[in-house]
Amino acid sequence: MKLNFFLVLFLLQMQCSKYDKCAFDTYLVPHSLVFVIHDKGNRLPDSVLNSNKLFYYKSLKKEYLSDFTRGLNEFYDLGIQSTRNIGFISGDEGIKDFYLEYTGGDIDTLFIDYKKLNQEDACNHPCKCNYPLESVKFNGVAAIPDTSIKVQKVYLFNKE
Repeated sequence: MKLNFFLVLFLLQMQCSKYDKCAFDTYLVPHSLVFVIHDKGNRLPDSVLNSNKLFYYKSLKKEYLSDFTRGLNEFYDLGIQSTRNIGFISGDEGIKDFYLEYTGGDIDTLFIDYKKLNQEDACNHPCKCNYPLESVKFNGVAAIPDTSIKVQKVYLFNKE
């Protein structure tokens, strides 16, 4: 009886070792897209940031991102904005073009390319995530991280 118990335990151990630990260690939801917009070297005024909206077109219908928001505390003061849902829309639905709408009708274009990976590919990707962010462009120009912000990656969009 004791031998059977150890045999079963050994077989279970062997079975469990077949599974890659990475399958449980990947980040399953997209990382938020976090950005700040500068115009002639300065962040946009609060009146503009508080009223702009982010949208995309799905089957020719304009859809707004409900989670598009301003940062909190010191991120609010820096003019930072963010959205997580953009990763799902880009990765799951294949929509890559998004638009920032300002009061008065001005619009800036964002190209946001998240990829949706299966578990095996996510394990082999450097980010160890299911939704890696592959490309960010603002009005057709590749966006770069704002090096003055060290806490997390924040993309700098220049309106100039």
